[in-house]
Amino acid sequence: MSAAAQTPYEQYVSKGKASLEGKDYDAAEEAFRAALQERPDDYNVTLYLCIVLSRTGLKEGESLLKKALLMNPGDPNTNLHLGLYYLNRSIYPEAMDYF
Repeated sequence: MSAAAQTPYEQYVSKGKASLEGKDYDAAEEAFRAALQERPDDYNVTLYLCIVLSRTGLKEGESLLKKALLMNPGDPNTNLHLGLYYLNRSIYPEAMDYF
């Protein structure tokens, strides 16, 4: 599908993923937030935004990761990223709970 044929949501997600891969976290955050405006309950985009926020150290990353965990408790990616979030903040007991 060409970029012109993509919906705005798909364009935001594509831009967010590319920005995340390129470590342009500001652009990734903006794109994923825009995608969530289109589809607020999208688990995958919520998780991507969580990853961005976690990598930038924003406290909001923790609450969004927990929201993602509630949305899809069986996905090991969410547990992994929660563990990494706490590990990066030297909160080792919490990190171990999620690993």
